[in-house]
Amino acid sequence: MLEVQNVSVSYGKAVALDDVSLRVNEGELISLLGSNGAGKSSLLRTISGILRPFKGRILFEGVEIHAMPAHEIVKLGVVQVPEGRQVFPALTVRENLMMGAFTRRDAAVKRDMDFVFEIFPRLEERIDQAAGTLSGGEAQMLAIGRSLLSSPKLLMLDEPSLGLAPILRNTIFEIIEKIYQERGITILLVEQNAKLALRMAARAYILENGRLRMEGTGRSLAENEHVKRAYLGY
Repeated sequence: MLEVQNVSVSYGKAVALDDVSLRVNEGELISLLGSNGAGKSSLLRTISGILRPFKGRILFEGVEIHAMPAHEIVKLGVVQVPEGRQVFPALTVRENLMMGAFTRRDAAVKRDMDFVFEIFPRLEERIDQAAGTLSGGEAQMLAIGRSLLSSPKLLMLDEPSLGLAPILRNTIFEIIEKIYQERGITILLVEQNAKLALRMAARAYILENGRLRMEGTGRSLAENEHVKRAYLGY
């Protein structure tokens, strides 16, 4: 479904990604791990069309997307939930959700809205409440819900549990698994909780200093000695 081929990205003279290649097959849940500053968010932003690579190319379902505007990439079905629970604070929950559907003209928007309220009933309770008054956990629910209204084929989640209390973190991961299993949406997950991310993943990649250091199944990486020391605290 997604092919990142020898991609390099810089911020001025600072190289954020150096010759990175990875693939995501349709129907997979892939985890992308790495320390702060490793380049994980830069990679998602490049796939989304927010950043432009100075080398390499990115293909989605065989179509080159690395030079496309971000909104055209969303129309193809590549949707990112950015780090930091970014919502439109002055808009209501309902309006935020509908912003996710702004590129759509199909009749399934209501079905997708109903699914969002099924997995996040708290959002339905707060449907007319301004998003800026939500708790951190509720805002993350809204950010994920808004992404589902975009009808994604590939959903990219950037640190969905960051800053959440453990009980809310577990709820968010349960919902991600529900989205993956019940809706069949392919997922590329960036997550600081390496143990959970590897447990969920069919395959995983590890970025270090902007370069791809390791790849393998979630289970094999969880048993790797370097991964244990660097990311799992063993």
